[in-house]
Amino acid sequence: MGRASVLNHAHEATPRRWRAVFLAVASLASLTWAFAGILNPQMSQLHAFISEYSARDQPWRYLFQTTDVIMGAFLCLAGVATLVWAGHRPLTPQGWAGIGFVAGGLFSVVDALVTMDCSPDRSTACKAAEDAGHVSLSHILHVGTSTIVVVGFALPILLLNSTMTRLRPVGLVVAWAWVVFTLLNGIGALDWFDGTPMDYTGLWQRFSLSLGTLWWLTLAADDILTSRAQRRMTIC
Repeated sequence: MGRASVLNHAHEATPRRWRAVFLAVASLASLTWAFAGILNPQMSQLHAFISEYSARDQPWRYLFQTTDVIMGAFLCLAGVATLVWAGHRPLTPQGWAGIGFVAGGLFSVVDALVTMDCSPDRSTACKAAEDAGHVSLSHILHVGTSTIVVVGFALPILLLNSTMTRLRPVGLVVAWAWVVFTLLNGIGALDWFDGTPMDYTGLWQRFSLSLGTLWWLTLAADDILTSRAQRRMTIC
């Protein structure tokens, strides 16, 4: 093996290890919603969006806001680690994925801080006010920031499977399952299918979030396995 190849492996191993750590912490923080049904059982698991748990009129809102901020901050760090890996090649899959992690993480923080006024799922008055546009600017902006979060998360999920080594088949399956449920969630949110299973936007979003977290953990595990192999090759 040439010296250049050894140096490349050494250059990759450190960002991989740090990205794995950052993704593991972000994944743990993102799982708070899994306990939301216990903390706030009045919210519909079939229809309510996860962000409604952070609405200003809901209990435990500060818990969900805090964990979303932690998740977003560590995803930004994962993006920085990915950009360090990309180095002077910003237009490679690594570069674009790093930008996606940073954008998704940053707007996750904004999304947690720019909250909805109330929960449309739990309050018919809130739903009517939302439909009529009689809600605060924060409530309206939340929809936009949530959309940017999804787009940001899509970039690494769709681009980084090719960089996996040991767990690429698992990454591909999880990535495309994420795409399916994210599309179902988006289609259901258009309100074209009221009264049908397509209207179960809360359920589809929960599947999407679970698969996104699983993909982060898959990438983290692959990074750890690969960085260990690269470290051994560097030592040899």
